[in-house]
Amino acid sequence: MSEERNLITFESKEFNTTEPQEHFINDCCYGDDFCKWLIDELKKKGIECDSEPGQEDFGWYFNFSVNKVTYCLVCGFRLAEENPETEKQETATSNGDWIIWIERSAGFMSSLFGGRNKGIDAAVPRLIHSTLSAHPAITNIRWHKKKDFDAGREDLAVSSPE
Repeated sequence: MSEERNLITFESKEFNTTEPQEHFINDCCYGDDFCKWLIDELKKKGIECDSEPGQEDFGWYFNFSVNKVTYCLVCGFRLAEENPETEKQETATSNGDWIIWIERSAGFMSSLFGGRNKGIDAAVPRLIHSTLSAHPAITNIRWHKKKDFDAGREDLAVSSPE
C-alpha cells in the first residue's frame, strides 16, 4: 500500500496571519480562525466535529469523524522565509502559506509505528479538498506525502489528493 497524501499546503489572505492574539500560546500560533471556519463548513456537510479547535505551540487542531472513524486535522502557518517554494515564486502578495495535515486517530503503539498516517479513508481527503477548493480565497492547494514534505521535496506535490 502506497503512502497517502495527507498533508496540504495552500495560500489564503482570508485568515489571520499577522496579528498575534492574547490567547495564543506563542505569537506564531495562527490558525484558530481557519479551524473555526473549517469546522463550520464540515458541520454544514453533516460531519461531526469538535465545537472548538485546540491549540498547540505552533498552531491549532480539531477532531472530526467520517464513516465512524475519528481523524485529527492539524494546521499552522509558515512564513515565506521558512518556505523554499514561496521564495522561488518571489511574489510580493504572499507572506507565507498554510500547512494542514490529516491524521487518523490511533492508539499509542500504532502511533509509534506511523499508524496516524495510514488507513485514512479516501473520502476524508476528498472532503477536505472539496471544502478548501470551494472557498475563492484559498488558492494554490497542494497535496503532499508527509515523508516527501518532511524531506523538503515539496516539488512532488500534486493539485488534488488522488
